Amino acid sequence: MNNLYTTNIATYDLITFTKISGDNATFSSVITSYPVTQNATTTVTIQILGGSNNLLFGCGQKNVTLLSSMFFGQTANTLGFYGLSGQKFINGLGIPYNASANVGDFITMKIDLHPSAMNVEFQKNSVSMGMAFGGLGDWGEIYIGLSLG
Repeated sequence: MNNLYTTNIATYDLITFTKISGDNATFSSVITSYPVTQNATTTVTIQILGGSNNLLFGCGQKNVTLLSSMFFGQTANTLGFYGLSGQKFINGLGIPYNASANVGDFITMKIDLHPSAMNVEFQKNSVSMGMAFGGLGDWGEIYIGLSLG
């Protein structure tokens, strides 16, 4: 993996994140500064490092607004995988999905994005956890995000 950015919780295989919520928050969230490619499949992997598996790895629309106590998947037009519980979240709804992730695990998000539909799958340590979200309508420009708790 190239261009890794590391914090005490996760390693991001991404180029740039922009902070969208504060340090004194329940969750601190960041979002990439470039859109997911349309009419293609995009794959992004993070590794959970020492500290905690209390993170949500997901995506949202370009101008997503997350208050300091919110995370990806908790607000409209955002979704995510919650490492602590193994749940998937979309538009504020937590849904049982798969096993939790642990320190040292690699979590991959695979986004198949087309103008009329978006499908999202998560993998843990290169093993599919199954389709998380399928047949989602057009969300416009989508950006990768991460919320750390």
